[in-house]
Amino acid sequence: MAPHVSTPQTQFSPPPPPEALIGADRETVAMRLGKPVFLMRGQASEIWQYRAQGCVLDLFLYEDGGTLRVAYLEARDLSGVAVSSGDCLRAVHSVRQPWPDATMAGT
Repeated sequence: MAPHVSTPQTQFSPPPPPEALIGADRETVAMRLGKPVFLMRGQASEIWQYRAQGCVLDLFLYEDGGTLRVAYLEARDLSGVAVSSGDCLRAVHSVRQPWPDATMAGT
């Protein structure tokens, strides 16, 4: 009988459903999805954009009680046609890039 070889497994949280991101603050989004490929800051808002496997996921954060939180999100393919936010979120989650300084997301 061949010896059992253990392969290391990295613990990753499962991808959140899209509705779980509504109301999430910056740090929660960064922890769950990693560093966005594009981040645009406004006076009391931010847009975080992620891309993966032919889809683009935009998160729109607005100030709520002094904290920026996800108000809504949109998913589309590369030509701009709307796609399933759940499918796109799973794709983004699977290729997320760690953001070691995520606590600095708001600075």
